[in-house]
Amino acid sequence: PLPPTIASAMFENTGVAMTITLSGGCDLALTEEYAGFFDCNKLFSFYKQNGKAVDDDAQCLFVDTRTIRLTFFTKRTLTPNNYLSVSANTWRDESYAGCSSISEEFCSSFEQNGFLTFQIKNAKKPKKPKVKLSGPNLVSSCEPSVDIEASSSGSAGRGFGSSWTVSSTKIEDDVASLASYMNAQSLGARFKEEGIITIPSSQYLTNSEYTITQQVTHFLAA
Repeated sequence: PLPPTIASAMFENTGVAMTITLSGGCDLALTEEYAGFFDCNKLFSFYKQNGKAVDDDAQCLFVDTRTIRLTFFTKRTLTPNNYLSVSANTWRDESYAGCSSISEEFCSSFEQNGFLTFQIKNAKKPKKPKVKLSGPNLVSSCEPSVDIEASSSGSAGRGFGSSWTVSSTKIEDDVASLASYMNAQSLGARFKEEGIITIPSSQYLTNSEYTITQQVTHFLAA
């Protein structure tokens, strides 16, 4: 019997885990050594397209003999388009697990896998993050500043990427400067800790109507 190969390796839609599917059942899934969670690095090597190793502390579990679920913990460094590989002579067909009860000759007929490598695919439908912005609808000309508060959820277990855009009802408004200010402030400690950007009155004109938009993405590019 021929050993299984890697049929697919794909992130789940939430981004907190990945599923590796084999072309057939694997004998390791039926051994005590792999009966529960184990370090994925014990079975797989991970690397980037340039060959540089990716250090991750993900845990793996055989869901069944042909499905391995990889769950991310603290490092969370793997991304779509990285690669995983399996060394040669690592596994055989799942029937090998009970072949000794038949004969040594039967056991010797099971081939071991060759070196395997596979590119990790993005999730089919990555879960999109949600954004909530809050701030005053009207600002008095006497106010020295205005606070915009942002909260986001659905980061797929990692940090967000964020960008701000601004539009105005007045052509003379320098909305590009205001957007640049907000993008710079979003990198600061206060926004990261409290989700608040304070806009000084020098950044906006009186009697203008502004629309402020925050676009949020995560590592699955959703």
